[in-house]
Amino acid sequence: MATFTEESLDKLNKKQIISIALSCQKKLENTNTQLLDEMRKITESHKKMEVELGNAKEDILFLSKKLTDTERHCWENSQYSRRECVDVVGLPTDVEDDALEKTVIALFGKIGCDISEGNIESCHRYNRHGNVIVKLSKKKDIRKILQKKKKDLKSFQLSDIGLSGTYKVYINISLCPYYRKLWSKAKLLKSKGKISSFHVSNGGTVKIKINEGSTAIPITHEDDFHVHFPGIDLSRPSLN
Repeated sequence: MATFTEESLDKLNKKQIISIALSCQKKLENTNTQLLDEMRKITESHKKMEVELGNAKEDILFLSKKLTDTERHCWENSQYSRRECVDVVGLPTDVEDDALEKTVIALFGKIGCDISEGNIESCHRYNRHGNVIVKLSKKKDIRKILQKKKKDLKSFQLSDIGLSGTYKVYINISLCPYYRKLWSKAKLLKSKGKISSFHVSNGGTVKIKINEGSTAIPITHEDDFHVHFPGIDLSRPSLN
């Protein structure tokens, strides 16, 4: 397209000016058409990307749920494998490993549960605190121990079984590492005043009550906390 100056424009007649104007209009229309085509392509591409992004988000949500369900099932199985186990907390660490079994048998006897050596499948310490895990061959013995300990363990002293020390002894449902983590988070919620109470069911499931009169909510995965208590930081140092 030719370049015009003020002087050259003054020399143009009406017909030439109309011709130039029409030419400019045509070029402008062609440019607008090209821009509209490009905008249409961009819009269509954007819509396609939005659809793909939406599908990707749905896939991520689906896979995330599947992963959570798989983890939940995995930890439920891990906890189920401990259904015939109890944890004994507070036994002095100077009790030798080969004396642990007789010590816990004496402890069980003091709370009214006569357990023979033949009914104990394994007995050993499992963490740096010296806690003892005891696996029994009969589930009914577990139920009896957990029932008896609620009352009879309150007055128990180490001297009752010939040990020295003033440690408080506890007998608890044995929790797998992940369920202990859930228990720890429930305890933290209680300390923050976010729940009224929490407990562990006979099967090892952590259950919380938001209000005293509310129904107990089972917690079998960390996501359960996010659902009921969004935005609350429940992070703690990892368990050993």
